[in-house]
Amino acid sequence: MHHTPNVITCLRLIFLPVFLYCMLKEEMKLAFHLFIVMGVSDALDGWLAKRYGWCSRLGSFLDPLADKFMLVGAFVVLAWLGLLPVWFVILAIIRDLAIGLGYLWLRYDQAGAPEFINPSTLSKMNTVFQVAVVLLVLVQASYVVPAEWLTFLAEGTAMITFVSAIITIASGCDYARAFLQPRSRRARRLFSRPT
Repeated sequence: MHHTPNVITCLRLIFLPVFLYCMLKEEMKLAFHLFIVMGVSDALDGWLAKRYGWCSRLGSFLDPLADKFMLVGAFVVLAWLGLLPVWFVILAIIRDLAIGLGYLWLRYDQAGAPEFINPSTLSKMNTVFQVAVVLLVLVQASYVVPAEWLTFLAEGTAMITFVSAIITIASGCDYARAFLQPRSRRARRLFSRPT
């Protein structure tokens, strides 16, 4: 049972190509439902890991990786289909690459580099808003709501996308500050082993 969260995460990774394929084929209603299932599985594996102490080093690596693949994959496909601004996708990818490169720089160039990076509050907000962006775009594209709501949803999606972009920048700057000052109190909170 200890490996249950990791099994759920792996299933999410297996569903990911199906989800992306559905979007590419513009089977948006199916893509919408798969996105919901993957989101619920993400919440479930996290809850199980914390509730029963089934945390693992593999899980701390796989879970955020699966989340990133899901979101970035969705961003790229939705931008390809013209449903999401390209600038937003580029911004999200640059932020994730910068955090990854910053982590590698600390791991291989700095003494006492962190083994773990805990998500900051801004990073958690960033994920919530990015999920909301994908969800709203899929809701519009799949017509799972009445047509009269679509204009309202389009305006809401534009606003959420803009707010998400601001949080993406703020979150990236937050990590950059921690990477550049690895011995600060802020960095110690981000780089401590998760409990």
